[in-house]
Amino acid sequence: MAVSPYACCPDSCSIAADDFNRPDSTDLGCRWRERSGNWSIYGNRLRESGNAGALVIAERPAPDMSFKLIAESPNVPAGAIYRVIVNYLDDDNYHFAEFEFPANWLQIRLYKRTGGSNTLLAQPATRDQVARYVYGTTLADSEIARSDLLRAEIYPDSDDTADPLGDGPDGVYDRVEYTYNRQGERVAKKDQNGTVHQYSYDSLGRQTGDRIIEFGSGVDTQVTRIASTYEVRGMVESITTYGSCTASSSSSSSSSSSGDGEVLNQVLFQYDSTGKLVKEYQEHAGPVALG
Repeated sequence: MAVSPYACCPDSCSIAADDFNRPDSTDLGCRWRERSGNWSIYGNRLRESGNAGALVIAERPAPDMSFKLIAESPNVPAGAIYRVIVNYLDDDNYHFAEFEFPANWLQIRLYKRTGGSNTLLAQPATRDQVARYVYGTTLADSEIARSDLLRAEIYPDSDDTADPLGDGPDGVYDRVEYTYNRQGERVAKKDQNGTVHQYSYDSLGRQTGDRIIEFGSGVDTQVTRIASTYEVRGMVESITTYGSCTASSSSSSSSSSSGDGEVLNQVLFQYDSTGKLVKEYQEHAGPVALG
C-alpha cells in the first residue's frame, strides 16, 4: 500500500519499535514525515537495512494510550512475520505485537516476553467472535409458527442479516437455515454452501433418514442419504449410507432404510437381553453380509 506523509508523533508516543526484534530506545522521534527507500524504524531514527522493505509505525495517542500499527511491506514475500516492540526493558523482557504480510489487522497478536519465553496476551484486533441465532418460524417457511424454534445460525465470518433474514451487503448466502413440521421436528436444513438436507422420522419421532435433496456448488455428491433403523426395544439397529436419491423418504423406519438406492456402506448393531451392545458389524463397500 502507498504511504502518505505522516504527521509528527505526539509527545505521548514513547514506544520502542523494531521489525527485526533488535534492542531499541524509547522514542520514534519527530524529525521525519514520510518513507523514502528501504528503511526500518530503530529507536528514534530511520536506519537503512539490507533486509528491510517494511515500515512499521507504532502510535500511542493520548488520552487512552492504546496503540495501533501501520505497515508497508512492498518488497517482502507473503507470509513474512513482522513485530512492533513496546515497553522494551531488555532482550528478554518486553511486549510485542506480531502480524503477517500482507498486513492483516485481524491477525495482530500481542505477546509478553519474560525470561526468554513468549506469552500470548490478546488478539485485540479480532474483537469478540459473535455467532447470531435467529429464533421464530412462520407458516411461510415451516408447517408451524413458533417463537422458540431455531430458524437460522449466522456465524462471525458472515455479513448476513438476522432481521429480516437475508444475504447481507455482499449478496451471498452464508448461514444455516432450518424448517420444521407441525410436530416441531426439524425436517430440513440448508447449510452455508447451499446443500439442503431433508430429515425423516418414524411414528415414535426417531430420525430415520438424512437425505440430500440439493447439493451446493463444489460438494461431493457420492453420498446422498443416511438411513437408520431401530430394533423393537428402541436401540439403533443399523445405519446405512446410500448413493442414490431414488431411495424412499417415507416416515416409517423400515421403508427409509430400504429402497432403490445403492448401498455404499453399512453398520449393524446387536444387543444382549439387557440392552447392552455386544456386537458391531461394519461393511465399507456395500451392505453387511451375515452368516
